[in-house]
Amino acid sequence: MVVKKLMKTSAIQPAKMLSPWSVKMSWKSYNLIVKDLVKKIKRSDFVPSLILYIPKGGAVIGTNLAYIFNCKIYPISEYRKFEIDLPCFAKVLLVDDISDTGETFNRVIKQLKQKLVSEIKTASLLMRKGSKFKPDFVGKVIEHKKYIDFPWERI
Repeated sequence: MVVKKLMKTSAIQPAKMLSPWSVKMSWKSYNLIVKDLVKKIKRSDFVPSLILYIPKGGAVIGTNLAYIFNCKIYPISEYRKFEIDLPCFAKVLLVDDISDTGETFNRVIKQLKQKLVSEIKTASLLMRKGSKFKPDFVGKVIEHKKYIDFPWERI
């Protein structure tokens, strides 16, 4: 009773009611999309030797993929110079949570191409339809422009 009264008088609202411009992703949905993404990667015969993730969004998916493919993982920033010494001829999988405009992927790939890596592939949990950048592996294509409220963004 008190909670309902507070919700009516307070600017603080439950996540479901925050905005008609956002979509809340559950852990269950996340897990299903990751399983589809992993199937697509395995079907391609690409086996990464190193996973690079773009923080913050790519951290969870990158970690999950590193466990699944049993390989090393490092964060890579689109804004700072890439200072990790990559193993020569590494097969790199670059991961982020969403390919929205594709600008982040393009900036990071530009840095990676200066390194001696055997192959660079990209993976994204989600991709917006119309994104200028098409990752090699996509868990799910979304057609709306709503903000995605990922489960790791909530406490």
